[in-house]
Amino acid sequence: MISVSEAEALVLSHVLREETCLLSIESLKAEILQEDLMADRPFPPFHRVAMDGIAIRFSEYEKGLRHFAIQEIQAAGEPQRTLHDDRHCIEVMTGAVLPKNCDTVIRVEDLTKEGPSVHLIPSCVVRFGQNVHLQGSDYPDGEVLLSKGTSLLAPQWAVAATIGQSQISVSKRPSVAVVSTGTELVEVTEVPLPHQIRSSNKYALSAFLKQHGFENVSHFHLADSRERMFTKLQSLLEEHDVVVLSGGVSMGQFDFVPSVLKDLGVQEIFHKVAQRPGKPFWFGVGPEKQMVFGLPGNPVSALTCLVRYLYPALNKKIGVVKNPITVRLKTDFDFSPKLTLFQPVQVKIEDAELRAFPISLNGSGDLASLTKSDGFIELPPNKAHFAGGEVFPYWHWGGRIL
Repeated sequence: MISVSEAEALVLSHVLREETCLLSIESLKAEILQEDLMADRPFPPFHRVAMDGIAIRFSEYEKGLRHFAIQEIQAAGEPQRTLHDDRHCIEVMTGAVLPKNCDTVIRVEDLTKEGPSVHLIPSCVVRFGQNVHLQGSDYPDGEVLLSKGTSLLAPQWAVAATIGQSQISVSKRPSVAVVSTGTELVEVTEVPLPHQIRSSNKYALSAFLKQHGFENVSHFHLADSRERMFTKLQSLLEEHDVVVLSGGVSMGQFDFVPSVLKDLGVQEIFHKVAQRPGKPFWFGVGPEKQMVFGLPGNPVSALTCLVRYLYPALNKKIGVVKNPITVRLKTDFDFSPKLTLFQPVQVKIEDAELRAFPISLNGSGDLASLTKSDGFIELPPNKAHFAGGEVFPYWHWGGRIL
């Protein structure tokens, strides 16, 4: 039985990076950029007016001129106008090109208008170049604005649009098959008999993945039949990059998953990790380098192992590294077994820090109590007492940190 850190290292060492694909800017998905995006021209691309008002030649203001005749209007989106008389001004709008022969903009709030002329109010003080966003002051032509590996969120999509990038190279998302196993499971729409339960793991696991951007997920169910399991898993391995199974990895008479996977040419990397929940966790690699995760059947164990191992592996496949945040334990907590404990917690802000409040569960199948938690903290196996105030890694279920 290996440690959590050993299991994590082994899983991540078998991750193969995904290929890239071109994504239309119309998709606006939170993908991972796989190329550097560079400015196709300086930005702003011209001396840009930053306030509604008038554009003048500052030297006339320095000479004492406070009254300007309006020559014409320069609106945003129009070709550049030219100031022909330094004692005149051009009325300008925010976002417009600064007229030729002008170098300063006086905002409309500092002006009074009388017919075709404007006067500066007595309190107005003008500085050379004010309210002008100079060409190239944000970035020059050819500068790398978005680097390979960047997450494409709202600001990044805006930059891509600004530089005219309609097709963007991103990481291809892996295809994932989520498979629940067990003859005792029935579908959500069925009324279970006294000896049956409704299937929930495939929905929980698929929901987490889809809510974290891995939308290419399909879910299936397999009864405890070696022949059917062999046939179905054979096709799933051919069709998917990652196969995730829940149940069938313990030591029971009908726990066929490890042996069936072996018959299908899947190499076992490890089986069993010194952790709670999720001790029977199994991991292997298929003949075409598919990643295969055998999660315990208990709902809390399955979801915990997915968040702790599978999610980081999928992120690495698309070029993302997300380290867990840390939280401060609110109260003392004791756990004596020499195992890493993934303890469900509620997280709240206290004194500008994240504080973790342990949640009690009635075993690894207690889904209802799990809904009261925000995620889990990782407590190391080398001690039995964890004092309030200590800091530990925190893994959250998603959607929100708090």
